Amino acid sequence: MPDSVPAVVPPPDEAKAWHLDRKVPVALILAMAGQLALGVWWMSGMSSRVAHLESRIPALEQSDATNVVEMRRISEQLARMDERIIALTALLQSAIQRLPRARVQGIE
Repeated sequence: MPDSVPAVVPPPDEAKAWHLDRKVPVALILAMAGQLALGVWWMSGMSSRVAHLESRIPALEQSDATNVVEMRRISEQLARMDERIIALTALLQSAIQRLPRARVQGIE
């Protein structure tokens, strides 16, 4: 068997412990800390925005209910106007049909 260097087995506590090597640049640590701070700042902004939007939901629901009632009223008025237009069209057609007869009777 050739001469081999026995593997160095660290003690159990050191194997599980997390440590930072000196080879990690300080700029990387600062960049990661800055990203973390910006992430927390962005999330707090999103949280306040969501809270603001959630506070507007009841007002929008009330407005929607009012709009539904108003649309029904307008729809009913539109249906009545359609009926009036149909009746006036029929009346106008009847008058147009009687017009030539009236001219003929007036000339005689």
